[in-house]
Amino acid sequence: MSARTSIKPTHRSQGFALIELIIVVVIVGVIGFAVWRVTQAQQTASTENTTQSQQANTMTEPKIENAKGLTAVETKLEAAELDDKALDELDTALDF
Repeated sequence: MSARTSIKPTHRSQGFALIELIIVVVIVGVIGFAVWRVTQAQQTASTENTTQSQQANTMTEPKIENAKGLTAVETKLEAAELDDKALDELDTALDF
C-alpha cells in the first residue's frame, strides 16, 4: 500500500458564523433604510408637484360660456330654478 496521508480538517465548517450573519443583516438594513428614504422623498416631491399643478390648473381654467353667455355654474343654477318652477306648477295643478 502506498504511504498516503489524508489531511483532515481540524474544524469543520457547518454554516456561517454569528458575526458574519450580523454583518450581513446590518448591511441589508442600511441599504433598505437608504432606499426607503429615497422613496419617501420622491413621494413627498410628487405630492407637492401634484398639488401645485392642481392649483395652477384651477387658477387658469377658462370660463366656458354657453349660447346664452352663462358659465357652467350659472347654467346649473338656472336649471335648478326651472326645476323649482316646474315643481311649483305641479303642486298648483294637483291642488284642485
